[in-house]
Amino acid sequence: MGATQSTMLDAGFTQVGADFPVFLHPKSHHEYALARLERKTGKGYQGFSVDTAGVSLEDDLLRRDLTINAMAIQVVGLFDDTPVGAVIDPYGGQQDLADKLLRHISPAFAEDPLRVLRVARFYARFYAQGFHVHTDTARLMQAIADSGELHHLSRERIWTESVKALGETHAFAYFELLDDLGILVKILPDLALAWQNRTLRTRTFQALSRACTTKNSESHQEKFAIAIKFALLISAFLPTHAPSGTANVAANTTLARTFDALMPPNAVKTLASLFLAHYHTVSGIITGLSLCDTGKSDDTASGRFIDGKTLLSPCLNTPKHTNDCAIILL
Repeated sequence: MGATQSTMLDAGFTQVGADFPVFLHPKSHHEYALARLERKTGKGYQGFSVDTAGVSLEDDLLRRDLTINAMAIQVVGLFDDTPVGAVIDPYGGQQDLADKLLRHISPAFAEDPLRVLRVARFYARFYAQGFHVHTDTARLMQAIADSGELHHLSRERIWTESVKALGETHAFAYFELLDDLGILVKILPDLALAWQNRTLRTRTFQALSRACTTKNSESHQEKFAIAIKFALLISAFLPTHAPSGTANVAANTTLARTFDALMPPNAVKTLASLFLAHYHTVSGIITGLSLCDTGKSDDTASGRFIDGKTLLSPCLNTPKHTNDCAIILL
């Protein structure tokens, strides 16, 4: 409050973008933003003009998405975040926190379609705490989707928000909310169509939940966590039985459309493609070994722990994937 671009630059802060009043702290690299008003001037999340002159704290907080994100507290200064005084809460954020409620502040929420995905992401983040979306906010999210505004979001922005959601412990809740509100069909229509089979949707969510709650310190697991979760997400495209040539083509076509809708990195696309191509082969080996070990009680005999080379040999020996490092991750 009360600062200007010159104030921040003179203090050693670095401006993030030439047209946006957000600055990086010279030591912590945390983001600091000038109080501002935003006015809708076009379509999508970039269609705004920004004004920082004479903006009150209440005006600045009013432009936020949710009441729980619209609270403030005075601090000592730019280089000392020690709180001074009480929480400033003009829009009831503290009560909504107590009520575990995700509620938009004003009709201005509808001016930025990215907020639809942000609310779903917050829902996933606070799912375990029992948070829910206010009925009016859910209706507004649906109205934004029905207006066609989501089509003005870049594929990169949709992917970025989805990746953040996949990083949450209850990532499935992000997709569940969007699907239940009829919004997912606007951005990922093939996934929404597949999940009309509720049994399939439940199974996908269960697999995703296990992946999100499994901890693995190995560097490759951390590095490829998003790729693994995305592969599980698109398991909805798997043919019901070992695929014929026609079923394979259909699954790959559906996957290609999803890639086009999201523009994920190549590493993510590679693993997802491998997952669809080899899932039935690998699961068939597991099933076969488990049947052979029927009656044995220890975990190794029951097929829970199977040597990786045994599982991957049919995949590794195909000409397309000989010495393919990505297959090792599968």
